[in-house]
Amino acid sequence: MYADDLLLFGRADTHNCGIIRKLLDKFSAASGLEINFKKSSIILPANYHYADNISYIFNIPHTSCINYLGIPLSPYNPKISDFACLTETINHKLAGWKAKSLSFADRLQFLRFTIWNSIAYWICGSIIPKTIIKKIEKHCAKFLYFGETDSHKLQLISWRNTCKPKIFGGLGIPSLHAVQFSYSCALIRRLYNGSSHLASWLLHHYVFP
Repeated sequence: MYADDLLLFGRADTHNCGIIRKLLDKFSAASGLEINFKKSSIILPANYHYADNISYIFNIPHTSCINYLGIPLSPYNPKISDFACLTETINHKLAGWKAKSLSFADRLQFLRFTIWNSIAYWICGSIIPKTIIKKIEKHCAKFLYFGETDSHKLQLISWRNTCKPKIFGGLGIPSLHAVQFSYSCALIRRLYNGSSHLASWLLHHYVFP
């Protein structure tokens, strides 16, 4: 809207949305800044009967998912298709000519720092489905051991053993399942110890009877 990646939250009814629209128009008239309707979207509750009315008020289409800082945001359960951008990005990096020219030790470092940092960013902002994690790990395993993601050679060492710490015979590559689980636990801990209204609402809505 007036700045990149700006989110506005509000009660989903026509009266409240009408007030928000008037405030936005006043701000636009005072500052000279206007909404970019082509890059804006509205997310509404599931099966909301007045979705078209609210879209008409703002002149912005409603959708079930938006991208915020490169990560899909949606009030619904994530779909496999929502993470197509992640898998395409990882595959593109693994298939690059620079990656193919690396030695085994270099490929190991490439996975641990370049690829895993990209995935960690997504883990911090969303819950990646197990199907996507399994697909990414499969491509990473082929890249590490054979230098290419589309290899049909037999992999003799399981990826689970590969991700073990070095003292247990592994290569020290962090397990994506473990990283996602640990971050989820850290988020839950923050909610329990937090004092914000959002944390209180989430705990009351999803934990307490």
